[in-house]
Amino acid sequence: MKREKIYRRFYLMLKMLMNKYSKRKYSDSLGYLQQEDVDKDQKLNVVTNNIKIIINILKQIRDHDFNQNDYSTEIYLQTRQSLKENIKEDQKIIKSLQFLLQFTSLDNQFIQSGSNSLNLLIERKIDLTKKSFENIKIKNTSLIGANFVRCNLSGSYFENVCISRMNLNGAQLFN
Repeated sequence: MKREKIYRRFYLMLKMLMNKYSKRKYSDSLGYLQQEDVDKDQKLNVVTNNIKIIINILKQIRDHDFNQNDYSTEIYLQTRQSLKENIKEDQKIIKSLQFLLQFTSLDNQFIQSGSNSLNLLIERKIDLTKKSFENIKIKNTSLIGANFVRCNLSGSYFENVCISRMNLNGAQLFN
């Protein structure tokens, strides 16, 4: 019975390879299969390099002042103004700030950078309505005048956050 399963799997794999092989019109099956292994190794190297780049970026963010301090305070007023000018309508920066905010739901090490990101997005009056912010964690910042109309904030955690004039009409706030 066990042998039968193994043969069936082997047969299905061979059939799949034959279909792939016949579509490409190769005359050297071993060469083709070895090339497939090379392609897989190259793809694996690319993935490994991408992971190393991501790790390096995350370490830089984690160790940066933006992830250590509350940028909504008066001390950082000029820095915040400069950052807001750089943001303007640059979608890449806006997406990066939104990513940092979302990332707080996965990793507590980045709560302050996510909190600072949200503060900057709100001060720049970036449209955050109808977005999903489930399970985000925000602390030590100001969200004065934030517009979270019809947002999903379920499971989110706020600690030491100023929420004056925050609009939560239609927002989901489930535990």
